[in-house]
Amino acid sequence: KNKAVASLIYPAALAVIAGLVVTALMIFVVPKIVSQFNNFGAELPFLTRLVVGISDWIVNYGLIALLVATILGVGAWRALKEPKIRLWVDERVLKIPVFGRLAQAVDGARFARTLATLFAGGAPLIDSLVGAQRTVSNSYIRSRLDKTVTMVGEGASLAAALKRENALPPMLVHMVAAGERSGALADLLDKAAVQLEEEFDTASTVALRLLEPAIIVAMGGAVLVIVLSILLPILRFNTLAAG
Repeated sequence: KNKAVASLIYPAALAVIAGLVVTALMIFVVPKIVSQFNNFGAELPFLTRLVVGISDWIVNYGLIALLVATILGVGAWRALKEPKIRLWVDERVLKIPVFGRLAQAVDGARFARTLATLFAGGAPLIDSLVGAQRTVSNSYIRSRLDKTVTMVGEGASLAAALKRENALPPMLVHMVAAGERSGALADLLDKAAVQLEEEFDTASTVALRLLEPAIIVAMGGAVLVIVLSILLPILRFNTLAAG
C-alpha cells in the first residue's frame, strides 16, 4: 500500500497541475480571445463554439459542479461505512476486468502470508484461519471466508472449502491442496503469497508507468484543442479578408 501511494504521488501531482492549467485557460484565456472574434460578426467554427460553450459552462457552473462533486464524494465515503453497501460495492469491484483480479491477488497474498505465519508458529488451523481472515480488506472475500472457516471446523479440507467459496485466486487454492497432500502447507502458502505479490507488483508498475505519459498526452490534447479553437477563426477571417 505504501509503495502504491508513493508511486502515485507524481502522477497525481501531474494530473492536478494539468487540470489547473487547462481550467485556467478555459476560464481566463479563451473568453477574452474569443470575445474579440465576436466583433467581426462572422460565424465561428464548430470547434471554437464547442470550446467556448465548455468555457462558459465552467465559468457559470464550475463552482456548483465542484460543490456537488464534493457532497457526492463525502456521501459515498459515508455510505461505504455501511456493511451492506460496502459488501455490495466490494463484490462489484472484484468483477472489474484486470483491477478486480489484482484486488483479489492482493487480499489472497495477505491471507496466505498471515495463514502461513500463524500455522507455522503452532496455532491451530481454525485459529490461524480466523486471524488470516481479519487481514483481508475486501468485505465480500471476508464474508466468503466466514463460510470457509465454518466448513473447516465441520471437518472439510481447507482446499475444498476455499474452492467451494471461490473467493480467492485459483492458484492459491491449488497450492493449498498441494500443501495439504504433502504436509507442507505453510511453505506452499508462503510460495503462493510470493507469486501473488509479484503479480501485483508487476501489474501496478506497468500501470503507473503508463499513467504518466497518458496524463501528459491528455493535457497536450486539451491544450491543442484550445489552441486550434483560437487559430481556426483567425485563419477563416484572414481567408475572408484576402477574398
